[in-house]
Amino acid sequence: MDHQLSDEEVIWRIVGNEESELFAVLYRRYYSKVNGLCYKFEVCPEKRKDLVQDIFCRVYQKLAQFSGRSAFSSWLYKVAYRHCLDAYRK
Repeated sequence: MDHQLSDEEVIWRIVGNEESELFAVLYRRYYSKVNGLCYKFEVCPEKRKDLVQDIFCRVYQKLAQFSGRSAFSSWLYKVAYRHCLDAYRK
C-alpha cells in the first residue's frame, strides 16, 4: 500500500506522524536516480555508495524543510547535486 502513496503523502506521514519507516519508500523510489547523479561526480563504487548514503541521510534530516513548492524529486535532486558538488570540491 505504501508504494501507492504520493511523495508528498509519504513526506507528510514521516514528518507529521513520525512514521520514519516510510522513508524506505522514498529511498527505493529515488535510489537509482541519486546513484546516477553521484556517478557523474564519483566513479569509485565505494565512494559513490558513501555519497548516496550521505545524501539520503541529509534528505531525511531536512525533510521537514520540504515546502512542496516544487516536486519532491526536484528538491531531492537539488540537495543531491549540492552535496556532490561540495564533495567534489573537497
